[in-house]
Amino acid sequence: MEIGLFNTESGYGKTGQQGFGGIDRRKAAADGSIREMRNLTSLNYPLLSVRPRRRLIRQFSGNPNGLFAHDKICYVDGTRFFYDGQYKGDVADSPKQLVSLGERIIIFPDKAYYNARIDEFGQLEASYISAPNAVQFMNGTRFGEPADRNTLYDASVNFLEYFRVADAINISGCTIHPENNLQSLIIREISEDGHSLSFQENVFVLDGAEKNEDYTEPGEITMERRVPDVEYVIGVQNRIWGATGDDIYASRLNDPFNWYNTENDDGAFGAVSLDVGDFTGAAVYNNMPIFFKEKSITRVYGTKPTNYQTQTTEAAGILHGSGASVINVRGTLYYLSSTGLAAYAGGIPSLTDAPLDNRSYDKALSGTDGITWYISCYENEQKVLLIYDTLNNCWQKEDELDVLVFANIGMRKLYALTAAGELLLIGDRSAELSDGTLLSTPIDWFVEFGDFAGDSINHKSIRKIQIRAELDVGSSITLKIKFDARGDWETVRDIDYDKKRTYTAALPQTRCDTYSLRIEGLGGAVIYALTQDVKGSSENRRLPGERY
Repeated sequence: MEIGLFNTESGYGKTGQQGFGGIDRRKAAADGSIREMRNLTSLNYPLLSVRPRRRLIRQFSGNPNGLFAHDKICYVDGTRFFYDGQYKGDVADSPKQLVSLGERIIIFPDKAYYNARIDEFGQLEASYISAPNAVQFMNGTRFGEPADRNTLYDASVNFLEYFRVADAINISGCTIHPENNLQSLIIREISEDGHSLSFQENVFVLDGAEKNEDYTEPGEITMERRVPDVEYVIGVQNRIWGATGDDIYASRLNDPFNWYNTENDDGAFGAVSLDVGDFTGAAVYNNMPIFFKEKSITRVYGTKPTNYQTQTTEAAGILHGSGASVINVRGTLYYLSSTGLAAYAGGIPSLTDAPLDNRSYDKALSGTDGITWYISCYENEQKVLLIYDTLNNCWQKEDELDVLVFANIGMRKLYALTAAGELLLIGDRSAELSDGTLLSTPIDWFVEFGDFAGDSINHKSIRKIQIRAELDVGSSITLKIKFDARGDWETVRDIDYDKKRTYTAALPQTRCDTYSLRIEGLGGAVIYALTQDVKGSSENRRLPGERY
C-alpha cells in the first residue's frame, strides 16, 4: 500500500492509495488497510481486481468422490472412475485419494489402479481360494533344476491370472501342516501352464519321516497378495508411500502391487514412528517423503531400504482432519497446523496468517496453480476460500465455494471439485480458456478498508472521495463511507460501466476522528487508485456547516 499526502486549496490535503495489498485485520495495520473482502484477486497486484469467472467442466451425477491431475484430468463420479472424460472402471462410492506412479494412477482406499499407457483398470490386491483337496505341497524345480519343498500345485487354476513373479503372498488354511500358513512368501517362478507356484527351497513342511514327501491339504487354501490400509498417500522416488496410525509404508520400487517384498534395494520398506500421536498428513519435499503429526514432522532420508533413515523434529505439523491441506508451492510446503496457516521450507515452520488476525481454521484442503496457494477451509466455523499470493505475500478471499479437492494440470490451470458435484476450472486463466461453460452469473464483490486516521489524532473533516476504476461492460460499483465506526454504511456514489476514468463523490463537510470506506460491485472491475480530501481540525471543536 502506498499512501501519500499533499496539500490542495482551502487547507485540505489529499491522501491517496496508488497500490493495495491483501487483507490485514490486525489492530496495528497501516492506515486504511484492507480489513475484509470478497471475490477479489491479486492477479493484477498491486491493483485491486475482481477474480476471473469460473468455468463449469462437468456436473457430476453421483457423489463427487475424487479428482486428480495426471497427463489428463481424472475423477470419480459416484462409483465410476473416469480418465480424460472416459469411463474406465468401478470403485466404491466413497471419497478417494489418487496418486500416480509413472503411467499408473493409484486409487485409495479401494487399492485400485488405472494404467493409462495400456488402458488397463484393475486391483492392486489379489486373492485365490482353492477348492477342497485341490492344493498339493510338493518338491519342485528352481531354474530348471530339482528343488526341495518349494512348490504348491493346483491343476484347477491358472495362477498367472492372479499373481506375478516377485509377488509376496500370504498362505492360510493349512491344517495337516499348519507350519505352511506363511506370510510374505515371495514367488520365484510360475509354471508355463499356470498350475504351480515355486518359492525358495525348503520353505514348506511335507509328509513323511523326512518331511519331504508330497501331500495334499484337505481344506480350502487361501493365497493373497495384500496392500496395507493407508490413510495418507504420496508418490515419490518411484514408490508409493503411505502412512496410517504410527506406521509408514513404501511399495516396492516401480511396483505398487507389492508392499511386503522387502528383498534387495528395490524391495518394500516399513517403519514405525516412536513419537506420540498418529500421522495427520504426508507430502513430498525435495524429492523425499515427509510425514506429519500434529506436533512433529518426520522426514525419510535415503534412496533405498538399506539406507533409509527417519528423522523426526518436534514442530507444528498438520492439524488433525486437515491432511489434504498440505501443498507444495514454489518449493515451500503450506498447510494448516494446530497453530495456524503454516509454511515449511525445511527448518521450523513459520506462520503466514498474522494478517488474518488469529482467526480459527479447521478442515482445510489446498490446491495451487503453481504460484498461488488456494485453501478451502472453515474460518470461525464459516466455509471460505482463501488465497495466498506467494509472490507478493498477501492474502485474498474469494467466497464460500465448498471445495472437496483441487487438481492442477499445468499452464496455471487449476480445477476444483465442489460438494455440489461441480467440476470447475478456476484461477487466472479460467475466463480466457474454452474448456467447459463460462458461468454467466455476474460476480458480486466488495472491499472494506480499515479506519483512516491520518497523521493526527485530532478530529478531521473529509469533503471528497475520488476513485480511478475500470469496469467491464454491464458492471457497476457503489462507494460507501462510515464515520467513527458508528451506524450503517452510507452510500456516497453509484457508478455504472464506463471506460477507465476517475470518479468523484462529494460529501457534506463531516467532522470525525476516523472514517472507513467500502466499495461494493457487481461484475468485473479493476481499482487503480483511491483518494480522499481531508483537512485536520481541533480536538473537539465543530466547524460551521459540519455534522458530527
